Amino acid sequence: MKIFKGISLFAMLFNALTSYAQVNPKEGYIVTNQQDTIYGLVDFRTNEINSKQCYFKANDAQEFVKYGPTDITAYRFKESGKYYVSKKFNNEETFFAEFLVKGMLNLYRKEIDSRRIYYLENQDGNVVSYEEKKMDSDYDMRMAKANAQTLFRQVEKSQNAVNDIKIGEMNVKRMIKMVRDYHEDVCTSNTECIQFEHEPKSDKTKWSPTIYVGESNLFCKKNSIMLDVKNSYGFVIGAGVDFDRSRSARGKLFQLYITYSRLYTSSRHNNYPDIETYTMDEFAIALGPMYRFPIKNKLHFTANFGVSTRSYNISYSMEGTKYKGNEFLLCVPYVGCGLELPIQKHALNFNIELRGIGVSDMNTLQAIVGFRI
Repeated sequence: MKIFKGISLFAMLFNALTSYAQVNPKEGYIVTNQQDTIYGLVDFRTNEINSKQCYFKANDAQEFVKYGPTDITAYRFKESGKYYVSKKFNNEETFFAEFLVKGMLNLYRKEIDSRRIYYLENQDGNVVSYEEKKMDSDYDMRMAKANAQTLFRQVEKSQNAVNDIKIGEMNVKRMIKMVRDYHEDVCTSNTECIQFEHEPKSDKTKWSPTIYVGESNLFCKKNSIMLDVKNSYGFVIGAGVDFDRSRSARGKLFQLYITYSRLYTSSRHNNYPDIETYTMDEFAIALGPMYRFPIKNKLHFTANFGVSTRSYNISYSMEGTKYKGNEFLLCVPYVGCGLELPIQKHALNFNIELRGIGVSDMNTLQAIVGFRI
């Protein structure tokens, strides 16, 4: 079918469009070098990208502006709480360090070239670093032991923090627990010693359940088998999960959903000219990406494509008598486009999808309304 030939073209077009897509905006603020706080929208990207740059649009501005680590002092996201500050440690270049814990002992993180490095800064300004690595060899274990010595020296005032150090097993959760235990043992102030603590869930891929309802229509070319199709109509319902990948690819979601539809149609068939109506029940499992492109304010244009596994059960009536037809299973592509309107943490979307059936040049066109919970 032509829909098969067009799927690769859609994929290339969508990937090209994403390079021109707007940023992944989230509410937040920046702190200027003059210590002024400006509120607006911040580009929410991967930890590695966030350590290099900050795209920001003030509430009264029209466009996003790119800031480097020397241009501003800090920036922060409102919803996730992720907090980045401009830092220069030892002989390294200035970068945006992610604040993991702010207190008597500050903990920062940087991700670069798939490496994850932590920095511990005490009240005297002394900084030690620790790189998270997998232990694939004896050499890696020896280096991890040497690296852990720097952590021991920085938290030696707290035995609980020292006990938290597990060579070769230190990750973001263990590092935060170590620093938290340090504060519990060392802090003697009546006030809260930890002023900020990172939420690990802010790093996880967000997923949201979505429900669908809509209308389905069948259309096909006249050929030697199917002479005419009239009065095609039906319904579609479904549910699925959207995985938000906007931090790594702007505006991108990955969708997995299941739908059920029933389609009624009247037709004349070459082999069975007396057939009056068909009823087609369809179960489909679909998988593929969806891209979002801002249009105006919060409204987005969406485009999606993918592959779906579809199970059909076709029955028909002839001269008033109902007969059970064939059951078959196919793997076919789909393409679609639509509009999405965010509503607080949810989203309402309207989408039109062209789905292949795989027989007799037949396709379905579905108009679907979805609500992302």
